[in-house]
Amino acid sequence: MVIGETQCLFFLLMIGTVVGFMRGWQREVITAAIVLGVVLFLVVGGDSIIWNFLFVGLPSMMQGPAAAGAASQAAAPAPTSPLLSLLEFGGLTAMGYVVGHRFGAPPKTGQHRFSGSLAGLLNGSVVTFFLSRNVLPSTTVDFTSPSTTLATSYLITFFGLGLIALLLVALVRR
Repeated sequence: MVIGETQCLFFLLMIGTVVGFMRGWQREVITAAIVLGVVLFLVVGGDSIIWNFLFVGLPSMMQGPAAAGAASQAAAPAPTSPLLSLLEFGGLTAMGYVVGHRFGAPPKTGQHRFSGSLAGLLNGSVVTFFLSRNVLPSTTVDFTSPSTTLATSYLITFFGLGLIALLLVALVRR
């Protein structure tokens, strides 16, 4: 079974829509503004600004004003690793979701949730754009479903673990 790019896009957009539905429109609109700003900042070269601040600016500030002047001429090269790009994007996006949760009001009606799902769809599309452009460009994921023999051999084990879990839940509920 191969999951194509259309199915992957649809899946990521649905995740964003469900998250927006759960959070409501006020929280999701605040988050959307931050996520859109983060993606714009990183796409136009903000990762090199962050990189220079963390690895040139901060150490020179800690050494004093004389070192700060000398370090202003030296610039660290921008990171080219997709992992660093993902860490920057993930951290700033998580900050956007925390700010949206902190300053946005929870949904009160179904209309707030529906509007939130539209803003969540926007967030999902922006996140998908950045991930597909910067982190995993043109990556293919192949899934192989288990064979009938493998599924049959593990069937007894899964039933046994399921029955044990149900028994534990029944005993803990008392």
